[in-house]
Amino acid sequence: MSASELECFTEVAAEFELPDTHCLHVGLSIVAPAIREHGTSEQKAYWLRRLWRGESIGCQLFSEPDAGSDLASVRTTAVRDGDQWTITGQKVWSSGAHISDVGLLLARSDADRSSRHKGLSMFLIDMSDPGVTVRPLKQINGNSRFNEVFVEGVSVSDDRLIGGEGNGWSVARTSLNSERDGMAVSDTLFANPLERLIELAREVGGSQRPEIRQRIADVYSRSVISNWMMAGTSAAAGKLYSTDTSNRLCSLAVELAGIAGVTDSGDRNRYCWSEMLLAIPSLRIAGGTDEIMRNLVGERELGLPREPR
Repeated sequence: MSASELECFTEVAAEFELPDTHCLHVGLSIVAPAIREHGTSEQKAYWLRRLWRGESIGCQLFSEPDAGSDLASVRTTAVRDGDQWTITGQKVWSSGAHISDVGLLLARSDADRSSRHKGLSMFLIDMSDPGVTVRPLKQINGNSRFNEVFVEGVSVSDDRLIGGEGNGWSVARTSLNSERDGMAVSDTLFANPLERLIELAREVGGSQRPEIRQRIADVYSRSVISNWMMAGTSAAAGKLYSTDTSNRLCSLAVELAGIAGVTDSGDRNRYCWSEMLLAIPSLRIAGGTDEIMRNLVGERELGLPREPR
């Protein structure tokens, strides 16, 4: 499904009372694309149906305390013993890991760390395994969607290896690009946040102020451009622009809402704006930090020299 198709579906779905599907986002937008692109026919037949139907919830286990932006430096190890692998390590910032059934995990399968990208492999692990410990992390907005995950001697069969041994970096890139593409549609507490912003401006009299109308027009234009970028340019550039647009939109909304936008006034339509604004920093990290995205745009899109390492 393209970004524009997903946006159309979101607009239509907003008119109906549907269950919250946020818990399925990582499985659908990150785990499933990796399996679809790199999995065997048996893996696709088994896992895609379960993920797409919501029978299994998936999470992403990539980042580590010392390997966030530089995923090629992951220290989680995968040691082969016949047709079994023993995986040990720690992951962090894993959205939805506390409710997930399966985790897409990046590990170093080659002890020679100089191989970096070539020494990585991708696995699907059972999150209910006794060797898996999940600890939710409290966020500034009060939510606990992120987690740290400890994997201690978890045994994984060879049929859980995605893309073949040593091909983990290629699988990871597929997942990361899918994650960034999925950010084209705002993942917020509101459907159609731009329309909500306009409603709020009218309620508080902001629509009568030329400077507010100009800022709303700016956010609207950026939202349209953001959708075009996510559909037709690099995922990195699109993610950067989309995150900045969301930040501008939420900042203006909280400014218009005043004290009701940062306190629990009982008005859900006002208070949600501050919760969204507090969540913006996570968007600057998810799918790759802003700094990494700028490097990708500079090196891959503009042909600039690589950053010194």
